[in-house]
Amino acid sequence: MSEASRRAAGRKARPEKTAMVAEFRSLIEGSGFLFLADNRGMGMARTAELRTRLRSAGGRYRVVRNRLFRRAADEAGCGVLVEGLGGATAVVAGEGDGVEAARALLGFVKEHERPVVKAGFVEGRRIGAEEVKALGSLPAKPVMQAMLVGTLAAPMRQLAGALHQKAASIVYVLKAIEEKKAGA
Repeated sequence: MSEASRRAAGRKARPEKTAMVAEFRSLIEGSGFLFLADNRGMGMARTAELRTRLRSAGGRYRVVRNRLFRRAADEAGCGVLVEGLGGATAVVAGEGDGVEAARALLGFVKEHERPVVKAGFVEGRRIGAEEVKALGSLPAKPVMQAMLVGTLAAPMRQLAGALHQKAASIVYVLKAIEEKKAGA
């Protein structure tokens, strides 16, 4: 154990830092998705605009201190979330649909080239920046549900059409037999 870590182990954390760790931990534990982004180059006006867009998509944007966020992630059992965490970091978190929040974040990034997406955490699994981009390119949840219903209904519709054709051809044959007997 180094001298610095020995001294740090003997000291108590300041109450405001303990409160921030608790807040970050509740953010991690209460969120269905988390996206980490590099916050450098974001001014107050752009940050406010991004927060507004994310709020309408069910997400929140929060700038975090790496050391405190790393401690909160370790306490929450999500240490893998903060692997390689460095630089000015912001967290996009929320309970709703991660696709909508990713789409809002990536739309903002496309317009302003900031913030740079680092990684994400969705359904208990860490994903990379490319996977966050792929998540943002997915269609909305109702559209995907409609596509699934259409895919499931197509074979049933084809079967119903085939059965209807067979029943109609049987009716035509019976009608022809009836007309032949009536003519004879």
